[in-house]
Amino acid sequence: MSAIRQWLHRFLFSAMPAARLGWIRIITGGYILVILARGRASFLRVSRSSPDLFEPVGLATFLDGPVSPALFETILWVTIVLGLTFVVGFWHRFLGPAFALCLLWVLSYRLSWGMVYRVHHLVTLHILILGFVPAAAAVSVDAWLSRRSSGPSFLRLGIWPGLPDGPHWRFGWPVQLLCLVTTIA
Repeated sequence: MSAIRQWLHRFLFSAMPAARLGWIRIITGGYILVILARGRASFLRVSRSSPDLFEPVGLATFLDGPVSPALFETILWVTIVLGLTFVVGFWHRFLGPAFALCLLWVLSYRLSWGMVYRVHHLVTLHILILGFVPAAAAVSVDAWLSRRSSGPSFLRLGIWPGLPDGPHWRFGWPVQLLCLVTTIA
């Protein structure tokens, strides 16, 4: 293996503890949850704007026109609730990707009405990465449920199977990818 490939392999696949990835999930998810909760009124006001102002970007390009403000408000509330499950790490294996995709749709729809807030771009990329990796393996409700042997088994559905206990590359590469995405941005 060449020296560059060895360095890339060591950089991208370095072993890290699962707790580090968990705290990054909590902090990043908490940040975007505050943005969604505090900006809810602004998001809803924009969704009631004139349809002439609607120029779809991102996932909103699949729409023929704006959705009803009631539907947008419902999707926004669903995204906020999914954000709460993301932060606490409940059923992360399923609800993490759901939150990431809902957030991408809500912010794409919001940006389709004119003013572009670039601050949302990087954090959305981070949530997309964190939503699809085992970011709730250590510091989460899922981890707490996995340590408990009693209780209904359906509560433990969100636990990623076969994860190691100590530091591992499976927890390191998402952190390195987050760093790489931040550097490129």
